Amino acid sequence: SQDLARGDLSKFDAIVTGVRAWNTRADLRANYQRLFDYVNNGGTMVVQYNVAEGGPTGGPLEHIGPYPIRTGRDRVTVEEAPITFPNPTLKLLHAPNEITQADFDGWIQERGLNFPDQWDSKYQSVLQSNDPGEDPLKGGMLYTQYGKGAYIFSAYDWFRELPAGVPGAYRFFANMLSAGKVQQTRPNESPPRRHRRTASVSQALAQRLPFRHRLSGGSDHAVLYLHGGLSSMRHGA
Repeated sequence: SQDLARGDLSKFDAIVTGVRAWNTRADLRANYQRLFDYVNNGGTMVVQYNVAEGGPTGGPLEHIGPYPIRTGRDRVTVEEAPITFPNPTLKLLHAPNEITQADFDGWIQERGLNFPDQWDSKYQSVLQSNDPGEDPLKGGMLYTQYGKGAYIFSAYDWFRELPAGVPGAYRFFANMLSAGKVQQTRPNESPPRRHRRTASVSQALAQRLPFRHRLSGGSDHAVLYLHGGLSSMRHGA
């Protein structure tokens, strides 16, 4: 992507990397510092799941985040598995949409896969879930404020839930794309407007194209989507 290597990243309100993008894209790894500088200056970066490197127990997958994250093999296969919020006061859960457990109703196939099993203490866990009889997993979604911006790692199944039209997935993904702007909102200011579901997000995930994320009231957010492999987008393997 020319935008990634030489373009003005500040024109994007958010940058989203697709599933396995850090596994498959040399240009992404080569330009990681540009991405973190973009976040530091006030941008929002959302990283979806990747496959562990370094053997069967996982590996660090260097520079996937501004602080260390170790990609693991854990997953939650039951799509109805309960979701809890380890850090319930995070703005990510409250603006522009108020996120509740109801937003995880109607999910298909599974909750997520390849959850990190180790991460730097600067990250905060956003969601916790587990399959029946297994230990709770807090690493499936991590958030940190980095400089003026927001970095989010999420191994939950947005690539399945958004194309399937799951309403809660759209509401939460809107919060993710707005995270940098929301955390810069002063206490007496209004947060960004609530999200109105449009086809643009799911189409971009399916077609792996840059897109514009539309908020209700006609406000657009420009989003750069950096896709991974075709098979990973379709199957999440």
